[in-house]
Amino acid sequence: MVRDLKEWSATIEEYEGRVSRSPVGLQTEYEQRIRNLKEKRDLLSSKLQELRESASGDFTALEASVETAKHELKAAFDLARDTMKKAA
Repeated sequence: MVRDLKEWSATIEEYEGRVSRSPVGLQTEYEQRIRNLKEKRDLLSSKLQELRESASGDFTALEASVETAKHELKAAFDLARDTMKKAA
């Protein structure tokens, strides 16, 4: 999952580079999508850190929380990718 986070961070950077080359009317929407991606990426990163630090405790619930965060980030990426394709 750490590898996924690195790939997603690189994709976010790519999307940020596209914003200035996008039609003016779409730039605000793209910036919002990118902010959303960053929030979800940061949430997933935080959950992974919690998972690493969890010796035992409520591991099952934490693992489920990490998976949920991962799926939300993937869905946000799919939406952002589809939005970016419209202007390409």
